[in-house]
Amino acid sequence: SMERTSLIHISAELKAGTISSVEVLEKCVERMTAIRPLNAFVHEALSEAHTDALASDQRRAASQSLGPLDGVPVAVKDNFCTSRGPTSAGSGALAGFRAGYDATVVKRLRAAGAIVVGKTNMDEFGMGSFNLHSHHGPCINPCLLRPQSGAECEEETWAQVAASPFARVAGGSSGGSAVAVSTGCVFGALGSDTGGSVRLPASYTGIVGLKPTYGRLSRWGLVAYTSSMDTPGIFARSVPDVQVLFQALDGPDPLDSATAEVSLPRPVLQLTSQSERPLQGVKVGIPAEYLVSEVSAASRAAWTVAANAAQAAGASLIPVSLPTTQAALAAYYILAPAEAASNLARYDGIRYGARNDSLTAEEEKVLAEAEGEGAGLYSFTRSAAFGPQVQRRLLVGTYALSSEMVGPFFQQAQKVRRCVAQDFQAAFAQVDLLLTPAAPDCAPLVSEALSLSPAESCAVDVMTVPASLAGLPALALPVLQPGNQLGELKEMPIGVQLIGPRFTDEYLLAVGEQIMIQLSS
Repeated sequence: SMERTSLIHISAELKAGTISSVEVLEKCVERMTAIRPLNAFVHEALSEAHTDALASDQRRAASQSLGPLDGVPVAVKDNFCTSRGPTSAGSGALAGFRAGYDATVVKRLRAAGAIVVGKTNMDEFGMGSFNLHSHHGPCINPCLLRPQSGAECEEETWAQVAASPFARVAGGSSGGSAVAVSTGCVFGALGSDTGGSVRLPASYTGIVGLKPTYGRLSRWGLVAYTSSMDTPGIFARSVPDVQVLFQALDGPDPLDSATAEVSLPRPVLQLTSQSERPLQGVKVGIPAEYLVSEVSAASRAAWTVAANAAQAAGASLIPVSLPTTQAALAAYYILAPAEAASNLARYDGIRYGARNDSLTAEEEKVLAEAEGEGAGLYSFTRSAAFGPQVQRRLLVGTYALSSEMVGPFFQQAQKVRRCVAQDFQAAFAQVDLLLTPAAPDCAPLVSEALSLSPAESCAVDVMTVPASLAGLPALALPVLQPGNQLGELKEMPIGVQLIGPRFTDEYLLAVGEQIMIQLSS
């Protein structure tokens, strides 16, 4: 079954010559066709992918393979610029936009031989936790139906999933990438994580999601939302798969001044070589502030299972406190909209972005009288181009940056952000890593998510936002993955989150791999 085959395994098969890159691509295209009702892809680059697969097979035949990613199909979130095809960031403001160049992380994927099969769905400009706020329509969670026999589902079956009253959200904003990986369309995918946009969909769809340390992966070519927190992230079906992708993407980039220099000292933490207790000596912190009433029984169960697995592998569990955690979400939803208001000011229909020229002469007159000459086109274009979620956040951000409110709101939120980072620093003086839930609950029904108030929707990010504010690496692990049948479900996949000090991404992945090995034994 394609949805159970790992990147490591398919890479070994390609190296051994038991399957060709073209054959792997054909199987992936079959999966992409079948799951189209889930709306995971917004653009498919299949002709170019076939050309790349042929080139990969030719390199391998000439003993010139580019490495473990050569010939492996991957997907890219639609807010990364690509030289082939459009980049819309899930918004009508960028309808028809073609960058003409590859983002640095996309360029590095291609340089490693990976085959980009398409661009994936996302919440508009990365603003959302459910992937319901996309110009291309919602993305649906495939876990409503996960066959246990290994047989692949037909397109009609996936259409039933998408149309079911029990359809669940895929998580946002990188829901399309998560669905593409979890359904076996690709073996890895790029997402972006600002406040949890990789970790939340990974938890909801039962796969692994990494938000690296801010500055490890280049943001150049990533459509900006919140520049001080936007981080390219990675989806895959196993931790070793994520490690392969991370190694290909990691490194400083002269085009992104926020990337870390090679000479920057990074903490080196080693795992024990004891095979039975590989985490012997590792201290895992359990933050008391994450055990809040909003955390469901299922999420608490996943947290307990992961903690027990870490302990069984030799790790010590140590209670820690992060006192500013309760204020982190409020600070994030001041800072992120404020930066977004600045970043998205360019989409005015004049200098940048799609223009709406459908104003009547009467509408132009009314707007000119209300806002001044020329302002009508600006406001009308932005009202038509941006969805309600983006408009809401831009209004909040603009208000927070106003001269009267910048002190009590924006500057105060910056102080909270500093306190959150200091809390983590104090905790990491006692422990090596932190273990927390990745989400308050499993994926909600689409109907439930649509009925939530804006404040309730924001609260979904409560577990993931603190690490984003501090720029820390965080890894979502799929702990509970019950088998389900089509119909009303009582259980869905749900994961946990490992958080490490800055620049300990490799160590975080190594510990995460040992926890997953312990869970599978």
